[in-house]
Amino acid sequence: MATPSNAEFSDIVISPDVATDSNAKRYEVNLDGISVIVSAPADAFDREVTLKARRLSKDEIDNNINPEDGDDYIGNTASSNMIETVAAFDESIEETKEVIEEIGESVADSEQISENINYLDDAVIGNDESESETYPEDSISLDIHFEDENQLEIEPLTTVYVNIKIDNDMLPPGAKPEDTEVYHIKDDNSVTKIEDIALTEDKEDNSITTNFSTDGFSTFTLIWGGKFKVNIKYVDTNGNEIASDLNQLSIYRDHNGYFNNSNDKITPKQLDTGIPGMKYKYARVRMSNGTVVDNVIQIERETSLIKGMRYTVDGTNWVVFGPNEMQFLELVYEPENATNTRRGKVRISKSKTVEDPDKDGIYDLTLEINNLTGSTTDKANLDVLFLVDTSSSMNRRIRVGDDPKMNVVHNSLRRFLNQNYLDSNMYNVNYALVGIDADPTVYQNWTANKSSIISNYPWAASGQSRINYEKGFVKANELFRNGRSDALKMLIFLTDGDPTYYTNHNTGHNEGFLIDRYSPMAMLHGQFALYAIDLDYFFSIGLGDTNDYKHLKALTNSNDNDSPIKGYRGITLPANGVEVGSSPYSADSLENLMDQYRYIISVMNSITVSNVSIEDKLSQYAMIAKNSSGQLYPLEIEVIGGTGLVTGQHISSNTYRLISTLKNPQSDLVANYNDATKTISLRFPPNYVLEKGYKYRIKAKIKTTPLAEATYASTGQFQKHSNGSNVVGDSGTGSKSSNQKGFYSNDTAKVSYSYKGNDVIDYFKKPVIQPYIKPVPTGVAFDISYALIFIIMSILSIGIFGFNRRKRC
Repeated sequence: MATPSNAEFSDIVISPDVATDSNAKRYEVNLDGISVIVSAPADAFDREVTLKARRLSKDEIDNNINPEDGDDYIGNTASSNMIETVAAFDESIEETKEVIEEIGESVADSEQISENINYLDDAVIGNDESESETYPEDSISLDIHFEDENQLEIEPLTTVYVNIKIDNDMLPPGAKPEDTEVYHIKDDNSVTKIEDIALTEDKEDNSITTNFSTDGFSTFTLIWGGKFKVNIKYVDTNGNEIASDLNQLSIYRDHNGYFNNSNDKITPKQLDTGIPGMKYKYARVRMSNGTVVDNVIQIERETSLIKGMRYTVDGTNWVVFGPNEMQFLELVYEPENATNTRRGKVRISKSKTVEDPDKDGIYDLTLEINNLTGSTTDKANLDVLFLVDTSSSMNRRIRVGDDPKMNVVHNSLRRFLNQNYLDSNMYNVNYALVGIDADPTVYQNWTANKSSIISNYPWAASGQSRINYEKGFVKANELFRNGRSDALKMLIFLTDGDPTYYTNHNTGHNEGFLIDRYSPMAMLHGQFALYAIDLDYFFSIGLGDTNDYKHLKALTNSNDNDSPIKGYRGITLPANGVEVGSSPYSADSLENLMDQYRYIISVMNSITVSNVSIEDKLSQYAMIAKNSSGQLYPLEIEVIGGTGLVTGQHISSNTYRLISTLKNPQSDLVANYNDATKTISLRFPPNYVLEKGYKYRIKAKIKTTPLAEATYASTGQFQKHSNGSNVVGDSGTGSKSSNQKGFYSNDTAKVSYSYKGNDVIDYFKKPVIQPYIKPVPTGVAFDISYALIFIIMSILSIGIFGFNRRKRC
């Protein structure tokens, strides 16, 4: 970049290959503590122009307030030394904040406002900033442009050179001049960081100057990178701080908690350093005003950096805040044995129970797992939502000579439902139907009635040509959250086009290009909204010409070079634990669409969960029971096939041999009890894949230890928590355990497995057991009563005998 120059002014240099003293023009506007200087070649403008500049106030940025009559620009023409004050804005800055926050190639729905310009002759430069106006502490935003004599905005015909000189006392406390960054917010709503800037610091007049080139004007924002810090704490679910080493985090180890670059991001889940006995649950932000927001998934530098930072809980709604407005980012942890959320751990169904069938204090402990695909003896609940594109293009034929796409989808759903594609012998299925174009429509909420889906299907597409993926996924998420909590969740998305609309979360309105075409910002919003849904299965199907939906792949491959979400650390599609098969699938006929459904069903039937093991570490209050011979009861392995068929047999006391199947060769499951660690375990061969519909169980006979029995005998009470409350068994752990008082049977019990390259650990619920109290035989009470009767009768007999004897005497 050439550096502007002028011999008359030491802070401006124009290189000879760009302009000289004779052919260069200099424009200057002085604000309070800020000077804007533009040096332009002689051919940069084809008419007389005036440079206009004004600093944007905090209210204008935060609240989209339009300047009223009387708000001033400061202006200067190149042909005169007279400095004129402009009495009103030439254009609205209504969209400034939206542009700052969105950074998209979007076009706002609102119209631009144009006002007449009135000049005040012979005005004297003064402080044009109203005493009531306040400005952001962490940035300076300037609306800069040129106007001709008719007050029309004029852009330069060639590159010009800009100097923005700022008094050092206007910088935020702690900001370093070398950290200055400049962003250009253009009229087409795009934001560009100006990479090639020159910075000079003048110690004599205590100022800094930024020099850069541009070929267009609008809003320029200066920010200072070293100001934004995030304070991180590790806490339990009650808010108590947990000791941790923050130096394990690169942001603290390398940057002392500061965000130094405009693309810095924090994905809280990635800050999990591993705390013994605890597991990461979620993140929350605690704001300085007392507001607490749970389930934060991303914190990053605000895109335009006007306020500095922003966070989101769903990837689409962003909350912007300044560097002093967030007190802490808290990473919340819970005990390892607490119940997990479903995401990432959805491929194993597990249960743990204790029962005392003989009422002799010896409990049958059973740990069971299956791969959540359902079976004829134990159906899985499954919620399936069809999200159908209803934009106007769906009225077009799926291919030449064939039916319209809306009709093809209708006929395909009729076959899918009536021909029992989702086996009703394996699943209890509820269905829902949602249409999406510019806005979503719920045609059928959750129902087990298949005919309701068909009868409520829209017969024709809407007249709306745009589609907002984001709104469709948000509505789907709402329905899933209101569905069955224990159901597998499947979303099938059918569309014939890429997204063209996204939601402006400041206004709630749709935004996109003026012409109907693909919007990367719309896809980014859609990706975030999809990521927020806690799904087990997501399948996308493109209809018709593949060129119309060539970006659909971004919903199931966030690492694709064309994916807008690529680079958001910790946020990937598909999300962990979500099965997508070979999505996106493509169909250009009814029969082809039915084939895609069959592929989807085959994916459901081929889930590969492997490297499985179960461990249960008994507590100090539980032990393996002994039989009448004083020997420990052996562990038992039990495997039940999907239809109750025999699957194998014991070949030793602790080994169960499974017969071969299409998925697995002959395999041995091995049970073990480690007396030193009091750990029960069940090991599968490393490459063994859990069979569809199988139930795998390990059983042990356990009883309370002498410690538990002595505790109960001396106090008459069961185990207590540290806060003095009674220990009770988790729900669903057996008739004598579920919500009953007792002693925990285990410290931890977990199942480990691999799914889609991820190693997963999930934890079983905790049951309780009680000491055996030998009942007093009912015969004792009977014998005592008879003894009393005998004594009484004896006394009466003696009395009667004595009385008769005296009478005879």
